[in-house]
Amino acid sequence: MRRLMLTAILGVLLTPEVSARSAFFWSVTNGSYASVDYISFGESDFNRDQGAVDGSRSLVSGQYDFSHARGWVLGFGHEYNALDISAESPAPPQTNGDLHTLHLATQWHAELGNGHLRAAFAPALSVSSNGLKNPDELNSEAVQFWGALIYRWPANGMDWLAGMAHDYRHGNDRVYPVAGIEWSNDAVFLRATFPDLELRFDLGSRWIMAASIEPDGNEWWAYDRGLSDANEFRRQAWQADARLSYRFANGVLAGASLGYHWDQEWRFRRQDDSAARLRSDNSYFVGLHLSWHTRNEK
Repeated sequence: MRRLMLTAILGVLLTPEVSARSAFFWSVTNGSYASVDYISFGESDFNRDQGAVDGSRSLVSGQYDFSHARGWVLGFGHEYNALDISAESPAPPQTNGDLHTLHLATQWHAELGNGHLRAAFAPALSVSSNGLKNPDELNSEAVQFWGALIYRWPANGMDWLAGMAHDYRHGNDRVYPVAGIEWSNDAVFLRATFPDLELRFDLGSRWIMAASIEPDGNEWWAYDRGLSDANEFRRQAWQADARLSYRFANGVLAGASLGYHWDQEWRFRRQDDSAARLRSDNSYFVGLHLSWHTRNEK
């Protein structure tokens, strides 16, 4: 099922590469922002006629940058997935499809040697809506910890990056390397790192065209309607999207996006240790966004 999508991004910092679920540590930059994002998923059928899933996602996030004085950045985020899940066999996961992930981020960056060191940490709560409404029912299963340590240094006309990150973008609790390059001139920006790829073009002073590839997984602790049962519910997927945006003279950025999900897998494990794994077809999503921003100068 296709739904109309509307994305509004209000902020104090330009992050033109707005996308559905980027790594939170990429937002460490010189400035502050607040944003709201909304996309709609196309229907994706489970393999062997076991049902289908579709829905929408909204994302609110922001950060305040103290870097001009202390080198610290404080951030927050709230992602809400409203999924319509119809699984015939095996039994569907214990969730109404309303899934929330909230995080508070602390990020620090400083000059080190010939380069720049970033450290980021974010505790997160990832749970279904009925669990969020009944905090006395929550336990450690609903808590996540994200983190990253990345060193950047210039060489051969570009920036090189190397480090480690820990989050749930691959669909489970995972530590993974972050390594690659960033390069830019007046009109082009390229980030080619594992596991993210982004290419952005400034088409004159107003239009921006961008494309990206990144993991798009997550994990939630999901309760049934009566709060009598729960399960560990996971989504694993990859995402590619293309975006076209227009920058107005007053600092407002507006645009549209088209994206594609592939290698989608849905897993859940109940409290009685019964488990299921469902793969679903590749699917498209579409979206709009609107942003307002400024940038602090160092």
